[in-house]
Amino acid sequence: MDINLLKKIGFSDKSAQVYVGLLQLGPSPVRKLAEFCQLNRGSVYDALKWLEEQGLVSFYDQKSKQHFVAEHPERLQALLVKEKETLEQAENDLEKTIPELEALYNNGGDRPVAKYFA
Repeated sequence: MDINLLKKIGFSDKSAQVYVGLLQLGPSPVRKLAEFCQLNRGSVYDALKWLEEQGLVSFYDQKSKQHFVAEHPERLQALLVKEKETLEQAENDLEKTIPELEALYNNGGDRPVAKYFA
């Protein structure tokens, strides 16, 4: 699977690899997942932490080992909705801040007037 779509909605390279790996493998311990994704275990743990915060991964204990499992891919839509809301809030905040930024820009002193276009 091409992970670029996942990267467009906020995944890092490693978190996308780990999520897709979990979808392919099913419930897995970190060591198996790291080998499958060809990542070190520390990177896998970091990716799993982010995925868990997003509600895309859960875990359970089995024979003193943690097994991680990917949540249903439909949860990706909830992540996308959350990203949209965050961007909309950032847009609103930026609109309120632009006058202040323009005032700073205008008080910044002399600027060169000549511009070169190729």
